[in-house]
Amino acid sequence: EGWPADQGHLGGARNRAQAVGEPQLEGRGLLGRVAVHLEVEGENRQAIGNWGLPADAAPLTRLRFLGAQAHVRNGAGRLEDAIRIGHQALKIAEALAVPWRDAEARNELAYSYYQAKQIERAASLGEEAMALALRDGDPTTLAHVSTVQGIIRGDQGDTQGERLSLQAAL
Repeated sequence: EGWPADQGHLGGARNRAQAVGEPQLEGRGLLGRVAVHLEVEGENRQAIGNWGLPADAAPLTRLRFLGAQAHVRNGAGRLEDAIRIGHQALKIAEALAVPWRDAEARNELAYSYYQAKQIERAASLGEEAMALALRDGDPTTLAHVSTVQGIIRGDQGDTQGERLSLQAAL
């Protein structure tokens, strides 16, 4: 459960967190431990360019990197950061002009807006994501988008829409 200090840059987060008085990492999920690591490392910068991604990284690499960063921040409850980074990822996905990638970026952003209780914006992005996913036809993307749509529809009180979306995800 605990992380040994020699387990890479996240492995030492436990010791660094304890050293600066941060809460114990024991019993936290992975995203919780990563969130503490981000705080311990002083990650409150607006730019993420110095996170180890080369400035000349290919657009697809940048998209994947930004998507992962947004996902981690979303899971850690850092929704403002997740939304900001999600918009950066969406710009790249749009420029790549690959419908399933665009759908996935919109879907992740929709979920971040949902988490931030901005349900109308989440639903709008979710509809855009579904239109792109349907056009592309990738079953994995369709499942991802259907899942998030089901979650949003459930929050809106649309139990039939929630059920249909979650069934479509299966």
